[in-house]
Amino acid sequence: MMANSTTVILTTGAGIVLLGVTAWDAFSTIVLPHSSFRLSSFYVKLGWQLWKALFSAVGNLHRRQSILSVFGPLSILLLLAWWALSLVIGFALLYLGLSVEFSNIEARPEFTAFVYMSGTTLFTLGIANAVDTLGRALIVLEGGTGLVFFAMVISYLPMIEQAYAEREAGVRRLYAIMEPACAFGMLQLMYSEEESHESRWHEKALEWLSGLLQSHVAHPVLIYYNSQRTEQSWLVTLSIILDFSALMIAANDHQRLVGWARGVFSLAVELTATLVETTNLTPGTAVRHLPEEHFPGLYELTDQWGIGLRNDQSMAELAALRQRYEPGLLALAQFLDVKLPAFGLEK
Repeated sequence: MMANSTTVILTTGAGIVLLGVTAWDAFSTIVLPHSSFRLSSFYVKLGWQLWKALFSAVGNLHRRQSILSVFGPLSILLLLAWWALSLVIGFALLYLGLSVEFSNIEARPEFTAFVYMSGTTLFTLGIANAVDTLGRALIVLEGGTGLVFFAMVISYLPMIEQAYAEREAGVRRLYAIMEPACAFGMLQLMYSEEESHESRWHEKALEWLSGLLQSHVAHPVLIYYNSQRTEQSWLVTLSIILDFSALMIAANDHQRLVGWARGVFSLAVELTATLVETTNLTPGTAVRHLPEEHFPGLYELTDQWGIGLRNDQSMAELAALRQRYEPGLLALAQFLDVKLPAFGLEK
């Protein structure tokens, strides 16, 4: 048993702090997903950086993306294991600090014995049998904590999988009407197709962006879930939507289309800024290069479609719009190791 009062206070205090921090982290991540303070976000980001650095030497893009895609689901399992282990250690420290006596272990047990009793109690195996009243109360508390914890885990995993599936389904639906999948191609398509196509794209884009904003703020770990197809990445899809909306606004040729584009653009910019903030990234000022040799071809195409992009005012507005989202978008792409297409061009 522990006789030193200072050691008792330190051990008990450490157990209380560990339990409090772990319980809050799990609660804020699963039950209160919009919390601004999460230790789990720091752990996951650090783990991602180590994982990415470990496999950065893999030259083949598809192979590297396949390896990196393992991290998202793996991080969830490791996070759950970390929470469970922290709860077990926290209660074991309480048992040790408060000198709880168990009838089924030796009179002067080692700390590992308390860890064993704590583990069997948290996982509701019912082996621990305390002699004193305080010990019995702690056993009941830990057993209840274990039940609540595993109930949250059972609800959390399907929630993550559903959000991921909805994101990927939205990507596929957008690609079905984004052909060719680049901003200039989309611009031509919108000016050549009937209004129903434009309305459908606007509706699908807003729906997907809204869902992405809600799910990825609530569950930031989804950011590390790679898309099922490298060429149809959710981040690439976001870049195409931003590029296309910026081109539509800069063209300023059709009031209805520009109105739709402004709504989509505002939501997409908000999403980009939120993702940058969630991952604690610091964007620079660089934007994707739009080579001047592409200008003549761009002017010729837009003239054919009846879109006014030739004047300097339109190009200046396009540059200003790009500056609102490109630095954050490039920071996300570099962080997630995603190759973005050149501005407005083919994938």
